[in-house]
Amino acid sequence: MASAAAANPLNGDITLNVAANGSDTYYIKIDHASADVFGIGAYQFSVSHHFVYYNPPALPPLATFTFTNDHFSNEVLANATNLPKTNIANGGFTSLYGGNILSSTDVDYYVLRTPNTAGISNYTMTAAAWAADLNGLNPVIHFFDSNGTPLAGQVLTNSNGTYTIQLANLVPSQKYYAEVVPNLGGANVVGNYTLAGNVDTSCLVALSLLGSHTLSSSASTDSATLTMNENGFYNFVLGAQPAGSSTDAIVTMNLCDSAGNLVLSLTVAAGQPPATTIAFLQTGTYTLRYSAHSKSGGSLASVNYWLANC
Repeated sequence: MASAAAANPLNGDITLNVAANGSDTYYIKIDHASADVFGIGAYQFSVSHHFVYYNPPALPPLATFTFTNDHFSNEVLANATNLPKTNIANGGFTSLYGGNILSSTDVDYYVLRTPNTAGISNYTMTAAAWAADLNGLNPVIHFFDSNGTPLAGQVLTNSNGTYTIQLANLVPSQKYYAEVVPNLGGANVVGNYTLAGNVDTSCLVALSLLGSHTLSSSASTDSATLTMNENGFYNFVLGAQPAGSSTDAIVTMNLCDSAGNLVLSLTVAAGQPPATTIAFLQTGTYTLRYSAHSKSGGSLASVNYWLANC
């Protein structure tokens, strides 16, 4: 898949990056770069992995790919569209479909099925939707079981018009539904989108919880320290839920380096899907600063936030 060699005996450090599938097994071979006296000796070796987000799958040629105007025909589960299989190279997704959200109240339902393969007792389902146009629709995906009961998926990407969600421990030979709706917490609630889906036996992408707390009018800020032990790309996920019935709160997370420079910022509205972003962080200590305010300008209602990364 890839290889690297030291340039000379005085420059023996090597870094090798490989795009890997979390469900596969890989082998790493360490050998000498030269057959002389410098081809023997001790070495140190470490492996790390980082989830960097799902890039939107490659689309087929525009001449063969269409965005279907369903004329509000798949607004209920009973009329859900079967998400078709595709043989096109598409970033690991096995199903691909072009849809359209016609209004802020439009809902599109799709059917995905788990196979019945001998020896496999559970599956992982991944779905991604992204805007077909620049500054287009901001989509959101929800999962339901065959009875229409909502299922709690794990949001992996919600940024720049791309939304990816994953659901684990699905039973074989069952029907599931994916719902595509506009993100009513922001702008751009109509437009064309591409929906990609996949069902396989891969492990769920694991998120590490970095912190959670409750912010209120009497304590609207919070802070914490984050230590990164190695350089790498990291996917940050910020979520917020109202502590009561009000969804008026907005939570912002700022990540600053040891010199106080802003490295990244995330903002999410209470009750809306988590917000995500990717950042390359170098080894070191960072400060996380959280703040909450009322989007209406009134008194801040209590809100629970959580931050995770992978």
